[in-house]
Amino acid sequence: MRKSRFTEEQMVTVLREADKTSVAEAAKKHKVSDATIDAWRKHFGQMEAADVKRLKILETENARLKKLLAERDLDIEVDTTAEGQQIKCLTVIDEYTRECLAIDVAGSIRSRRVVEVLTRLVSIYGAPLFMRSDNGPEFVRRAILDWIAQAGIGTALNDPGKPWQNGADESFNGKLLDECLSLEWFRSRKEAAVVIEAWRRHYNEVRPHSCLNYLTPHEFKRHNQAIPNRAVLQE
Repeated sequence: MRKSRFTEEQMVTVLREADKTSVAEAAKKHKVSDATIDAWRKHFGQMEAADVKRLKILETENARLKKLLAERDLDIEVDTTAEGQQIKCLTVIDEYTRECLAIDVAGSIRSRRVVEVLTRLVSIYGAPLFMRSDNGPEFVRRAILDWIAQAGIGTALNDPGKPWQNGADESFNGKLLDECLSLEWFRSRKEAAVVIEAWRRHYNEVRPHSCLNYLTPHEFKRHNQAIPNRAVLQE
């Protein structure tokens, strides 16, 4: 798709307006052509009229899933798209500032992808002293262990079946599910990545946190410029 004056986030917003009203209304409001909106739909995953009707059904299902959340029987990776694509999120947060450094959205996340995400973050923020994760297979593969050793990072793996050892992550993933995944409906994985990234920025820049004296992670970070790098891996 050729370069547009609209960001992907803005395109998704327009598409969602068109779903609720009509293509003609959305096109007129945002001063674009019907053909442009059709092209954006193809970019993010075509949604037919029947799919729009399914939206109410999916919203009802989301409400049911939200109730089940209280029992903590859900895994964050079972939210699916309208196309039936599985969504899995690799979340990386800084336990000290509560800043979410990345949410990588994919159908599956293997050790090589984890290394790619961590390498990019280390190039931006520097290597942390310690990195915490669960004992999932993607985190105990040789490729991950070798990368951690080469980077000189200490590890703090959770014991199997003890999620409370990773309380900050459990709390963050619950918020991601409550405030984003359970409330949104995605055409495709590509659209999910755009919406989830927008939520990540809101979480860091707008949403106050009680544990940070009701500052946002970015505000807290600015008030504590002298703090050492404490970024840790979470999933």
